[in-house]
Amino acid sequence: MPFQIGILAHLAIEPDRTRDRIRTAFGGRGGRRGGAGLLGGDTASVASFAARFAQVLPNPISVMLGLKDTLQLADSQVAALTALADSLDAKNGAVRDSLRADLQRAGDRPDPGILFARMRPRLQAGRDNIRKALDRARAVLTPEQWKRLPDALKSPGFGGRARGGGREEP
Repeated sequence: MPFQIGILAHLAIEPDRTRDRIRTAFGGRGGRRGGAGLLGGDTASVASFAARFAQVLPNPISVMLGLKDTLQLADSQVAALTALADSLDAKNGAVRDSLRADLQRAGDRPDPGILFARMRPRLQAGRDNIRKALDRARAVLTPEQWKRLPDALKSPGFGGRARGGGREEP
């Protein structure tokens, strides 16, 4: 009786964008310096971590609020977007805290492969939070206002290598 066996494989030859964003955000181009400054507990390291985290998982709703004059937002829209921005900050604050805990548990010279594998699901959760907030923001804005937003702002991570690079529409 004839039968068939198939094997399907996928090989990514392109760079790992998540890994590259993490390296960029947590101390440069990688190697042993990647994240070493963040593993210490001093105030400068914590401030540096917060600033770098904002680059990896920015809050596009806050940027939209900065465009309120350009978008001609009504007061009710400003209130709704402010609530969305605050909610996204709170949700991604929990993600940031988890990432910080991962870095602290990793020690002074973490294995990047293990560290990135541990961080990747948390970063995806942050991107999912951004995607959901963008969906809600789109419902708050009129179609004309949404069209006036820069395309890069409409995607999780809203464009730029250091900011996430995501280009997909929510």
